[in-house]
Amino acid sequence: MIKVDVHAPSSILGMDKQHVDLTQAQQSLQNLFDKNVQGSEWLGWLDTLLLESNKEELASIQRKAAQLQSISDFVLCIGIGGSYLGAAATMTASLRYEAKQLAPEVRFVGTHLGASELKDLMTELEAPKHDGTKKRVSIIVISKSGSTVETGVTFRILRAWLKKHHADEAKDRIVAITSSSSGSLRTLALEAGYDTFVVPDDVGGRFSVLSPVGLLPIAVAGLDIEELMEGARKQVKEIQQDPVDVLTLASTRKWFMDKGYTIECLSSFDQICSGLIDWVQQLQGESEGKDSMGLFPASAFYSRDLHSLGQWVQDGPRILFETIISLENPSAEIEIPSDDQKDGFEDLAHKPLSWVNESAKKGTIKAHYEDGIPVIEVKLPDATEASIGAFFAFYMIATGVMGDLMGIHAYNQPGVEAYKKEMLTILRG
Repeated sequence: MIKVDVHAPSSILGMDKQHVDLTQAQQSLQNLFDKNVQGSEWLGWLDTLLLESNKEELASIQRKAAQLQSISDFVLCIGIGGSYLGAAATMTASLRYEAKQLAPEVRFVGTHLGASELKDLMTELEAPKHDGTKKRVSIIVISKSGSTVETGVTFRILRAWLKKHHADEAKDRIVAITSSSSGSLRTLALEAGYDTFVVPDDVGGRFSVLSPVGLLPIAVAGLDIEELMEGARKQVKEIQQDPVDVLTLASTRKWFMDKGYTIECLSSFDQICSGLIDWVQQLQGESEGKDSMGLFPASAFYSRDLHSLGQWVQDGPRILFETIISLENPSAEIEIPSDDQKDGFEDLAHKPLSWVNESAKKGTIKAHYEDGIPVIEVKLPDATEASIGAFFAFYMIATGVMGDLMGIHAYNQPGVEAYKKEMLTILRG
């Protein structure tokens, strides 16, 4: 389902070496499937992809999603990093999200500690609906340990708000997704009687989108989580049968890194892919930035940023390559109209805007390629839940392969823990 093309001169790519790297990547892929990698105790996400669908868990998630839909106009999803990026990416990318008129609006909060956005949100929620009735609000809070400051403080603020505005119903309007047996959020949820779902102990946050962490908010938004999971598992079966695309992505990124291209600019000409870029940025940055190694995952949206960052990309130092995430079938279409006023674009009348956008992408790839900037293109068939699920599975496996090629533990995040430690020291003296 997911396809990869590489646009780079053979003088940069090094075709003979690339063949060797594909062979090494094949071994790393086998190591991943055999769980013979550093951090193998964190491969629960891989088990989820390899096993048949857990129909009982999906049904439980769907029941809770339906219940939240029936009582909510807004569902506030509190979490940071892997606790929200996958669900947010799915909602941004899905063709069907805007069509789900019966679903409540899902808002992602707790992603930073600034007060303005949260204060504006509470003011908005306190205002009555157009018919004069009160807005109905529910909360999904996501934290494995419960000790993440951004999540914990935001939950405390919104929990107090919810108790004030839904005094008799607050307990039934809060769902906690947390550890199965430990942590402050688990304890709080049990004492308060909140419904809970489990963040699997062997799944890290950035690999958790296909667990309840991502699936419950996605289901609340009215999207098809069964199709999402089916697409992910179908992609894994395709990789097992023909792994060339996932091997090409991992080995080419490793080869560029070894050649001194230390920045990977993740970009897209499709606006709905912006959330997927955010998700990949965290997945790769947190997984691969270890032991003084790793590519820095920058991001850009084209063609907007071609008129700003594009100058640096085209004429700046040769330390960057691009990975463009594309949709093979556009998510929407507009025909350029004819007009009786001349503006220099008469020849484009009746052309689809997607054709112009595709031309911009092809022109960019050609200009960058011919000027010595390597380009990888990762292509999704479309923006259905199945394709989005396939994308998640593809990139998680590619990241696991890359980690093994680099010889690192791809599943921990000691750098993140370092800032948390220092912040808590300051907060608590």
